[in-house]
Amino acid sequence: NYTFGFTAALGDLDLTIDYYRIDIDDRTNAISPLSVSTDPTSGSSFDNFLALEAAGVAGANTIGAVQYFTNAFDSRTEGFDIVASYPLDFGNAGTTTLSAAMNYTENSFESDPSQFLNAENRYDFINGDPQWRGIFTGIHNVGDFNIVARLSWFGEATNSNTGGTGANGLRYQELPNFFQTDIEGQWQINDMLRLAVGGRNIFDEFPDRDTISDFCCGRIYSSGTVVPWQGGYYYARLRADF
Repeated sequence: NYTFGFTAALGDLDLTIDYYRIDIDDRTNAISPLSVSTDPTSGSSFDNFLALEAAGVAGANTIGAVQYFTNAFDSRTEGFDIVASYPLDFGNAGTTTLSAAMNYTENSFESDPSQFLNAENRYDFINGDPQWRGIFTGIHNVGDFNIVARLSWFGEATNSNTGGTGANGLRYQELPNFFQTDIEGQWQINDMLRLAVGGRNIFDEFPDRDTISDFCCGRIYSSGTVVPWQGGYYYARLRADF
């Protein structure tokens, strides 16, 4: 792995920029599921059943698919982080610290993964997660009170699933930018007690629902998404320090 970067203080603005690259040889990864079937006309699925049976695997006729981890392909992950913060002083009205953290990450194969991953898994390894991510935070302090507001941003991505008519047999769903807003107010009541009231995803935002049947177990969102899909969460918390 390689990383290099720099920091700078431009007046009250603090800035950090880092580049990184991580190369992994024979990366440990789960292979794409290998289907298993007792139907003699099912081709490789039936061959997998025969192999399990020949190996003495108990209940081979009840197994629908096999998946395991192995040292598979070579990969590269590279990108950069940018972090900046800036303080604001409002005198008797308190102080505010603004900060922004941006990340760009790109994955690539450095060897042929087709022996281990099917077309869907190969596509999603490169395109399934947002390459851009950002977190923008403001913290305002005045006396015994402070307010924390945070905007989280997930960039665009594309998910795939089998069942398409193209050369690779895939269908695609474009996943747009997603924004989530969190806010929390805190009051230091005394030396012992601190009260906090707030919410995560206060506007109750959800990502786009799955349109290409890439889900399971009753979910309505893509099973592989890293975008939060739980909706809004609101809370009050009283903390006592002894």
